Amino acid sequence: MDILRLYLLFVAGIILSLLVPLAAKWLKEARKEDVRGVGNTLAKVWTLAKPYVKVAVGSAIVGMILVVIFLVSKGDAKAIAWHNAVIYGFGWDSLLQKLNA
Repeated sequence: MDILRLYLLFVAGIILSLLVPLAAKWLKEARKEDVRGVGNTLAKVWTLAKPYVKVAVGSAIVGMILVVIFLVSKGDAKAIAWHNAVIYGFGWDSLLQKLNA
């Protein structure tokens, strides 16, 4: 696996880490009686997703740092499985979210 693919898989894990709390909020919102029915759903989705989009941009930058940390710690980009790279990105971003909470 080359460095670019490793980075993209790390970012995929980071994005997944961002989508999990968004999906949880979405599910809670869908259960409320007063939000069901006609309305500007796209505006509601954007309002809910906007903070996560901002965090995603920051997390993509952090993904570059994660690649550097991985390579400096003698990680082998050619030997890592794609699913491990996604989990590394997920775990890294989850840690940052918890530290910033």
